[in-house]
Amino acid sequence: ATGASIINGKGDKIGERFLPDFLRDTKKAEFRFDDLLKSVLQFGNFITCPSVMARSTIYRDDIGRFRGELFGTSSDLDVWLRFSKLGRFGILTSPLMRYRVSESSYTVRETKRRFTEHDLLKVLRHYVSDPVDGLRLTSRDTRYLKFHELKDCAARRLNIVLSRRRDLMLPQFSGPWLETTLLASKSPYHLRLVAISLAIFLLTFPLKMLRIFK
Repeated sequence: ATGASIINGKGDKIGERFLPDFLRDTKKAEFRFDDLLKSVLQFGNFITCPSVMARSTIYRDDIGRFRGELFGTSSDLDVWLRFSKLGRFGILTSPLMRYRVSESSYTVRETKRRFTEHDLLKVLRHYVSDPVDGLRLTSRDTRYLKFHELKDCAARRLNIVLSRRRDLMLPQFSGPWLETTLLASKSPYHLRLVAISLAIFLLTFPLKMLRIFK
């Protein structure tokens, strides 16, 4: 896989696809299965799907198919994790491709109107609840799942409010706020997203109460 520049509908560069800081500090990196899973648990799916290259025989003989019935739109991440069980998964961090993001794109439209949980959580829960190949995750590794649940819950609350869908209940975060915040405090990236999520919950709380007592 490689890094990627983000371009708008006119082809102008407007940024770069997210990569964790530990990858931005190097030109390339290799992941075994346990390293890739732990990194994905911590940072989400940072692999740009169209940039991935592998021998066609691996897709045909080892992977077989995307498990869309289990993981929906995040089936690609499941494939990358299965790749990493066959050998090392490499990333060239330089932006060697351009990734178009425009207001008319499917990804942008779906992000703004998504009211259900992101399929990423299906992949993370699957690998956390059913570790394979003798992998042992630490409690810290698994706690990052709550961070992603919080971020996703906040995003869905915001989408519901902005869409003015009064027929939809605002989703609630079932995890421990304090523990999740303390975990996020170890990293500026995680702390910023927890702070944004908390702000969204606080701003949408009055709306929730109005819906309850209406």
